[in-house]
Amino acid sequence: MLAEKLRLMLEESGISFKSNTKSYVMECPRCHKREKLYIRKADGRFVCWVCKESEGYSGYAEWCLTDLTGKTVDQIRAYLYGVNTPVGRFIDIKFDEFFGDEDEIPLFVGGDLKPIEDDPGFRDLDSPAGTRGVAYLARRGIPLGVAKEYGIKTWPARNSIVFPVVFRGSQVGWQTRYIGETEVLDDEEASPVSLKIPKAMTSLGLKKERTLMFSDRIVGDWVVLCEGPIDALKAHLCGGNVAALGKGVSGYQLDLIKNMGIKRLYLGLDPDAFMESAKILREMAQYVEVYDMRPPAPYGDLGEMTMEEVKVLFDKAPRLHPNHLFLYLKDHYAV
Repeated sequence: MLAEKLRLMLEESGISFKSNTKSYVMECPRCHKREKLYIRKADGRFVCWVCKESEGYSGYAEWCLTDLTGKTVDQIRAYLYGVNTPVGRFIDIKFDEFFGDEDEIPLFVGGDLKPIEDDPGFRDLDSPAGTRGVAYLARRGIPLGVAKEYGIKTWPARNSIVFPVVFRGSQVGWQTRYIGETEVLDDEEASPVSLKIPKAMTSLGLKKERTLMFSDRIVGDWVVLCEGPIDALKAHLCGGNVAALGKGVSGYQLDLIKNMGIKRLYLGLDPDAFMESAKILREMAQYVEVYDMRPPAPYGDLGEMTMEEVKVLFDKAPRLHPNHLFLYLKDHYAV
């Protein structure tokens, strides 16, 4: 029984803890706040109610137990689950799952984030207003059926397509992609001014560093980490494809990935993000197998490849040793 195994591991490791109806309660190894870390007895889900907000510290038990006990993730998984390690997926942490009816709920436990509604100007891609968006996506090698599967919409008033950011079942924002050309503004008192429209814009209030686009679609034990939404869509045939929404990948985002219980991480960042790839490798190699899925020259990113080419890249991706050295030259890279 998992609850008994959890209790024994805590006791054998000398971890001081309390118990309520549904959870084991103890000091968090990250923030060192007393009685803020809860491990659910039934399935091993854990959450620190402090670090959850600042670092996304919640998920499968092995990720907090390795911090608490010093044991490796593989050792903990073998002890708790045997061969039946849970498949990777984001876990929706709901406070009532850690407390029984007779338990007193502490004041520090907060509620879930409120969902963000679509802008009134959004339109479905298969509506009459979606023609230009569909044409743009087709030029980028993304069929309408795939785009609809990911909930992509069009914003005619902004001449943009819209990629939703859905996290743990709720839409928390979106990122737009401008699909027009550079516009020229006529000024009666001056020469025409060339105005470059930003290629991508993020909805107000969305903290990109605290989520991953398309994360709710993950069902396996691997993640393909990409920079932007087009790159991630090109990895559709691989599964587990997410976008960090920029070249930088935050520690919060890496914690989210670790807390899914995945076993393999594929780095699909652009070749010129070699320093970021090296940082991620150093951080993640102790937890999961890391594979090199950067696009080969002359491609600048996964978005320039076909879905089929990206799938071949995924299937043949070499595993990276923690001490691999990343080198990058323009139009060429090496490990």
